[in-house]
Amino acid sequence: MSMNLRLHGSIRWILVPWLAWAVSGKAAESPPLTVASAVAEAIQNNGGRRLLLAHIETARGSARAGDAYPFNPAAVYTEGIDRHVGVSQTLEWPGKRALREALAKHDVEAAEIAVTGFTIALAAEVRTAFFELLAAREQAVFAEDDCQAARAIADVAHQRVEKGFVLPGEELKARAELVDAERQRQSAQQAIILAGLALNQWLGRPGDAPPPAVVGTLLEAPPEVPLAALLAAASARHPDLRAQALEIRKADERVSLARKERGPDIGVEVFYEQNSRDTSEQKAGFGVTVPLPVWSAGGAVVDSALAARAEAELSLEKRCGEVSAQVRRAHAVLIGAERDLALFPSELAKDLEAQGRAARDKYATGAFPFTALIDLQQTRRRYLKSHVDALLAVRRARSELEEAAGISLEELK
Repeated sequence: MSMNLRLHGSIRWILVPWLAWAVSGKAAESPPLTVASAVAEAIQNNGGRRLLLAHIETARGSARAGDAYPFNPAAVYTEGIDRHVGVSQTLEWPGKRALREALAKHDVEAAEIAVTGFTIALAAEVRTAFFELLAAREQAVFAEDDCQAARAIADVAHQRVEKGFVLPGEELKARAELVDAERQRQSAQQAIILAGLALNQWLGRPGDAPPPAVVGTLLEAPPEVPLAALLAAASARHPDLRAQALEIRKADERVSLARKERGPDIGVEVFYEQNSRDTSEQKAGFGVTVPLPVWSAGGAVVDSALAARAEAELSLEKRCGEVSAQVRRAHAVLIGAERDLALFPSELAKDLEAQGRAARDKYATGAFPFTALIDLQQTRRRYLKSHVDALLAVRRARSELEEAAGISLEELK
């Protein structure tokens, strides 16, 4: 008993790469990636994100260093008519240290916001690369089917020419169609390689790592997120806006620090003096040093800090407008992509495949015109490619919307 197993649709293009991966004997080493596991791996291993995490630790180290008091005690010794020995200490104007510590902590917060923003963008890029690899494999399956069909048509055309049923031009046309189908197949295989390299790069895998095995589907009902909810979430949580709002708070503290810098740091000293000629003449005392603001530019420093704060406010206003425009544009692109996808009837691909098989069988008996058969094959090829392109366009548009809004759409379902 023989069994003819034919895989169709999403089941086929999910199982084919999985079977190839399983036969390779590496099932225990690297299981197929889902989109969720791909994002998790990228978050764990991506070099850019790890660098930003290291920057957080650097900022924390700088903050800890900033906790230290800026002035060390100083030993004083002078020898002349009098021998002078003392210890002095500069006392910082109250409030300066607290403001510097706050600014250092804000640097840590800014680094953490940068990691958040990068992680959101990274997840979106990984999803795009993941679905591009799925789409490439889908296209490769279709290209292989089309190549087999073109080869079968060319074989039948050759037989019909040999029997004198048709002119040689029909076989030439069939062979030309086969060449085009072979080129499409090779192009689809190359697209798989390139998509795999791109995904590996986002995942933080070595450059010589094999293309990752992936499982999933391009066709999935996405959560509907109203534009108003997206705009509100972006306004409240977008990393760029949070970072710019932080810059305003830092500017406020710089203004306060600049004002306090106008207050003098007073030096105090305890000392012991002895007359170098008459050692019996001794005295101890206490001294205070107060700097005179003769050459101080404290007013200019304050004015500069106030100007920087005004600039930070304008930057936030400008970035708010940019984020709003980017979200609106990305949302419009997604709506357009979803409308385009809705134009593809669910059963048309199966009908075209069934009609193509029937047409090839009829052509072998001379009951179906050659030109009509070629036209039907080309129509099916274009339709399947366009359908996958439309599915991928929706996925890309969703990722672009997430990057524009600075938030995962799954969180807003």
